[in-house]
Amino acid sequence: MNSYYKIALAGLLHDIGKFYQRARRGKNQSYQEFIYQHALFTKQWFEDPEIKPSLSKAFSNIDEIKILASRHHNPVDSLESKVLQKADHLSSEEREKEKEDEFNLLHTVFERVSFIEDSKKEDDLEFWGYYKLKPLDFENLEDTVFPVIIQRTAKKK
Repeated sequence: MNSYYKIALAGLLHDIGKFYQRARRGKNQSYQEFIYQHALFTKQWFEDPEIKPSLSKAFSNIDEIKILASRHHNPVDSLESKVLQKADHLSSEEREKEKEDEFNLLHTVFERVSFIEDSKKEDDLEFWGYYKLKPLDFENLEDTVFPVIIQRTAKKK
């Protein structure tokens, strides 16, 4: 696997520790080598005996990806690691700008997908969606599984 794909896979999985922690799978430990606890949980996810065999079977260099992903706040001395850290910083800056939005909710990735050829940027999209953050209700799936679609208002300058 070349560096491009290693960085892409590590980037995709770098915050899996947040999910792992919230699923109560990870173990709270001292995380001195990690700046953030979720990075330690990312490492633990990669090492989980129920998960690691499948990852190792699918990816021969999963340990390299584990290091890249779990050290995204405190990179090892490699270009790949520093690229991942920079991408994470750029991504979090985007979220900071999003906090100014009156709808600071869990947005659906589909709000950024458009089949309108003329739509070159996100501001061109008239409608967008977000998920209501509440427990999954199997009796009323419409209320928890599907995003709420709203009409975009003009952005403040």
